[in-house]
Amino acid sequence: MENDPVHKLVMAVLLAAIKKGARVVRIVTAEPMRVFFDFGDACLEEMRPPARIRERVLATLYEMSGATAYAPGQITVLIGEDNVPHHFDATLRGNTFRLQRSP
Repeated sequence: MENDPVHKLVMAVLLAAIKKGARVVRIVTAEPMRVFFDFGDACLEEMRPPARIRERVLATLYEMSGATAYAPGQITVLIGEDNVPHHFDATLRGNTFRLQRSP
């Protein structure tokens, strides 16, 4: 899974969120799919993944987080040589996948 280009894209988005200091990553799954970074005082569009990979992005998010329409999940990103963990609590509401950084 880690060599899959879509998995790499999702990880790159999460790493960018951490580096830029975003509190929440919102992935709007409706067409066109959009990714927003929420900084508390501003919410900025980060990217629009191509429509052809929409389903694969969603499948990757579900697989990585374990979230469902009925239960939240979590994604952990390990950074650096020390593998410092950064956790994202994942919830799905309507057509938005919400990943909030947890302490």
